[in-house]
Amino acid sequence: TIHRALEQGVTVLDTGDYYGMGHNELLIREAIRGKREQVRLSVKFGALRDHTGNYTGVDTRPAAIRNFLAYSLVRLGVDEIDFYYPGRVDPAVPIEETMGALEQLVKEGKVRWVGLSEAGAQTLERAHAAYPLSALQLEYSLFTREIEDEVLPAARRLGIGIQAYGAFS
Repeated sequence: TIHRALEQGVTVLDTGDYYGMGHNELLIREAIRGKREQVRLSVKFGALRDHTGNYTGVDTRPAAIRNFLAYSLVRLGVDEIDFYYPGRVDPAVPIEETMGALEQLVKEGKVRWVGLSEAGAQTLERAHAAYPLSALQLEYSLFTREIEDEVLPAARRLGIGIQAYGAFS
């Protein structure tokens, strides 16, 4: 499926290190072998799961981010991830601390661009002030348009791209 998508011009593959408990990254590794220059990898991190796959929280402490990235780089078989961002904002860690850790990974050449997922307008502004964001991923569809009130205007004002997904219930 991924090979066919690349043949049809898909250029971004979006995943999370917690999708399939890392198994999704292993599938992507096989699919992009020899094709890395054709694709941008977008990876979310930070969601915590138990052994049955149930969500148990989020962790965006700098040491945890570095750990999550190390595993993703190995599973994906790459030296750099294009877009890297927390899957959720961690209420226990100041967003500025999270952004500082991500900035360091950019400086080390392990991450190209930084983003956020599922963040509100105020968090987006604080994060962007700490380190420039390239993208914000969130649900945006004909059925979910709440971002148009505050989040979308803030992203536009700050020059942050939207990576929308649509969930259907």
